[in-house]
Amino acid sequence: MGFTLDTVLDADFDTVETQVRSCLNDAGFVVLTEFNVSAKIKASVHKDISRFKIFGIGNSQLSYEAICLVAKVGVLLPCNIALREVEGGVEVSAVDPVVLLGVVKNPDVDKLAQEMRRRLAAALECLSVSAKLSETTGN
Repeated sequence: MGFTLDTVLDADFDTVETQVRSCLNDAGFVVLTEFNVSAKIKASVHKDISRFKIFGIGNSQLSYEAICLVAKVGVLLPCNIALREVEGGVEVSAVDPVVLLGVVKNPDVDKLAQEMRRRLAAALECLSVSAKLSETTGN
């Protein structure tokens, strides 16, 4: 079993980043943290890698419910989304919340993880639709 939900979009990094933010918002998530991995590696070890960003995302209602069930679940939050330049476009990968939160071993948390996975899958589907619309309209 994999631990991520993934898609690759044939678009430039900045366009994909904008689409990711919009699709996450539409699915009920907000970007809480942002880490520019490629810039940090360049500054720290003076090495170049392809553009790479990680967003820590969350949904306040789902987070609240999970923390009320098991307070220590907070160490597993927020959920991470990675954007990485690859040959042929930009790969967008989200940690699978069912796999991540499965370590809690609580059936009520599992239900919340299923809902989070459903929303993340919808966001990734939104990205695919957005990419197809951009191809069709030339935007």
